[in-house]
Amino acid sequence: NCRKIRCNKNEWKLNFHETVKVILIDSSENIIFEGDWKGKMPNGIGIHNEQTFSYKGEFKDGYRHGKGYLLSNNQTYFYQGDWEEDKQNGQGEEIIKDVLSYKVNFLNGEKNGVGAIALSN
Repeated sequence: NCRKIRCNKNEWKLNFHETVKVILIDSSENIIFEGDWKGKMPNGIGIHNEQTFSYKGEFKDGYRHGKGYLLSNNQTYFYQGDWEEDKQNGQGEEIIKDVLSYKVNFLNGEKNGVGAIALSN
C-alpha cells in the first residue's frame, strides 16, 4: 500500500507510527518524495526531488544517511557513496561532467585522505 499525499514544499506534516510507503506531490503534480516514511520524516529507502537535484538512497530520521546517490537536475554533478546526516561521509565517487572524477573518502562533506582523481579530456 502506498499513500499519495498532496503537500507544499517543506510542509510535510505527516506522522505515522509504523513505516509506510508515501508519495508526496506538489500542486503541479511533481513528486517531491517517494519512499519509506516513519514518524514525521523519511526513514528507509526513498527518492527526494528538489529544484536543483534528485537523491535516491537511504534515509534515517529525515537525513540522507547510508548508501545513496545524488544527481544535479542539469546532470553536470553526480555523487555516489556513503552519507551521514545529509553529508558525504565515507567512501564515495564524485563526478563533475566533462571536468573530473574523484574516488576518495569523505568526512563531513569534505574530501579526506588519499584517493584517485581522473581529469576529463
